[in-house]
Amino acid sequence: MSVKAILRDHKALFVHFTQCANSDRHSKEKSKFNGLAKKLQLWSFITEACMLKYALRCLKQLSLYLQSRKATVIDAQTHVDNVKEKLPALKSENGKTLGKYLASFESDKHYHNVEIVKKEGDEEQFKSRRGQFYQALHENIEQRFACTDLQQAARCLCPSSWPADPVTKALYGESHVASMSKSLGFSPDTTAEIVMDYSMYKRSDGKSVGEKLKSLFSVLEIMPISSAECERGFSQMNLIHSAARNRLLVLSVSDLLMIVINGPPLCHWNAQKYVVSWLKSGRHGALDKTTGVPRKDDVISHSAKLFAL
Repeated sequence: MSVKAILRDHKALFVHFTQCANSDRHSKEKSKFNGLAKKLQLWSFITEACMLKYALRCLKQLSLYLQSRKATVIDAQTHVDNVKEKLPALKSENGKTLGKYLASFESDKHYHNVEIVKKEGDEEQFKSRRGQFYQALHENIEQRFACTDLQQAARCLCPSSWPADPVTKALYGESHVASMSKSLGFSPDTTAEIVMDYSMYKRSDGKSVGEKLKSLFSVLEIMPISSAECERGFSQMNLIHSAARNRLLVLSVSDLLMIVINGPPLCHWNAQKYVVSWLKSGRHGALDKTTGVPRKDDVISHSAKLFAL
């Protein structure tokens, strides 16, 4: 967000720093603001900020997918490989943000109506830094998201990973599906049927899914690929078991978590049948009058004597 804010509010920041540098401030502060204003005019600074913004956008999209509930073992590695392939390509190709900036600079040497200063050798230094940055980022992604045997085997169920050659495609992934089915506890007969359904699944280009293959999909789709779901549960527990409600029992917290995590949104929840069941069981509604023995005796007020006339 910081990089995005700098590029979005570039002109406003430059004007603010320039005004502060020409104000009645202390000489040390004026020198600092003057340096910041000059920094915003450097060609190398803006290009590196644009490079960082696009790289962070790629990582953000991958992170949001891995944290989402629609992420599965089947296509998780495909998304990771997509980022791995994109980062080396950015060493020589301009991203969307950098391309816009360079086009703006070439047209009038300005960016957001602020004059940009390009020094000799800036372009060569930027090319070198960009190559080093994206290469280091690519190696870090490879190290942190190493492909496991299960991910490699489950990847063959994703149609985008199938080879284009019909001969290669005919036997592609069948050994992975068989070994994966056995490791998940399917019987040998069921495993054979899953492999047959997988062959038909490939022939239909992913349109026809057999019943046995659906059971394999169901098992793989419930496997978590990150700790995001656990972290969401702990966050909800902290909201429920707050300082004001620290006497809640473990069973009550568990029931509330079940409702919050798995229940529908409040606007889509029909509470009528639960309210009717509550009232039919003999309990009182919120609009019922209080019942039971009165806490205080009724005292006749002095004005009540008017009704005795």
